[in-house]
Amino acid sequence: MELQFSTDIRKIKTKDVGNFSFKEAGFLALAGISAYVMYTVEKKVMGLEELNIPLLLPLPVLILVFGFAKPFGMSFFQFMRTVFIEYVVDPKVYIWESDFVYDLDGDNLAKDEKGHKRYLTDDEKQLYLMSDEVVTEPLPKGKEGKEMLKEIQSHII
Repeated sequence: MELQFSTDIRKIKTKDVGNFSFKEAGFLALAGISAYVMYTVEKKVMGLEELNIPLLLPLPVLILVFGFAKPFGMSFFQFMRTVFIEYVVDPKVYIWESDFVYDLDGDNLAKDEKGHKRYLTDDEKQLYLMSDEVVTEPLPKGKEGKEMLKEIQSHII
């Protein structure tokens, strides 16, 4: 027998204490306790007679953010861990590009600094792939070009 459900049962969260799970209820209790502690510190330690909300709220609000905020569907702890890894532990590598345009999948056309198009030879293509340098002038034909290619390759490897 097949049952029809109107909601996705994988997304249903258990509600243990009223409308909150145990984790959420714990964060609520912790935020309430921290608010009360901040209130007593204001009254007794600092000697303030009026309630100063900018001194009272930051800690409980921070605790509630850690308990209830779900950026991108993750818990706040997972989100902060991901942000830390993404930007501190493993920062992005920026690839600097020149104005050299080369299409490896296309017709072997290349542009030099003057904007002139020309076809690359197989040796020049191999040299470009190995060194990531701009190839602006064609290699000489024959033995001299092969020697020049070997010399450049020996410097790269």
